Amino acid sequence: MYTVVLKNLLVLSVGESSTVLFSCINMLELVSALVSGPLVAKAFMLGLDLGEVGLRLPFMIASGFAAVALALCFGTYAALNT
Repeated sequence: MYTVVLKNLLVLSVGESSTVLFSCINMLELVSALVSGPLVAKAFMLGLDLGEVGLRLPFMIASGFAAVALALCFGTYAALNT
């Protein structure tokens, strides 16, 4: 649900070149799914080997991915507005 809302907000801010924007968004979604799926599965297997404490490992890695994405978004926004 949130991805549809965010895509619509991006289209409103971009204007005419929305097809290029959608192509970029879809490529990023594809690459992130291809990379994050195996990494999170491997982290879950490692977490199972570590025991009870390690069960949090996939969630910590996912939050790390989110933090990197947030930093990239804010960095891009700051670079474009200076």
